[in-house]
Amino acid sequence: MKELNILGVPYQLRRVAPSPFEGKAVGYAYHRAGYVAILEDGRSAMAKMETLLHELVHIASVEGDVELTEHQVATLARFLFGIL
Repeated sequence: MKELNILGVPYQLRRVAPSPFEGKAVGYAYHRAGYVAILEDGRSAMAKMETLLHELVHIASVEGDVELTEHQVATLARFLFGIL
């Protein structure tokens, strides 16, 4: 398990299978529990990195007290991933 330090807060990165998520979600940021879960489902490494970035934007939204909507998170994550 890898640990990420986000704004001074440690988060574990967990790979999960089968999916514990509802609907078509492939990742989830568990803010209070301090971890990010990414589904291991045969997607490419790039797709998993994009999912991780999406979840990190969720964490930044909460930690920064911004409370972005899902649409805003998705848009910002796609933009950031495209320029990395």
